[in-house]
Amino acid sequence: MKEGEIMQENNLKGLWMPYKILTNENLSDKEKYIYSLILFFSKNDGYCTITNKYIATIVNLSDTRVSKLVSSLYKKKYVQVITNFQDTTRQIQ
Repeated sequence: MKEGEIMQENNLKGLWMPYKILTNENLSDKEKYIYSLILFFSKNDGYCTITNKYIATIVNLSDTRVSKLVSSLYKKKYVQVITNFQDTTRQIQ
């Protein structure tokens, strides 16, 4: 399934940010957006499979910046990250 299809399938018409995230002083504004998106896209299966690149297009940031924000959320123990390396290209999936 392509990421554009994910957005259509999930009917992302806006983003609701839970009060607990909105008022969390341990998170930057951008971390709050990213975390809320991750929660939204993981609501059906309990995990989120969208890429940093896809998140970047939604929030208008670079892939690298989104990667750093996700890493920060991981270090702060808000998300769990599982990396899958593709054998032939050495890219993280």
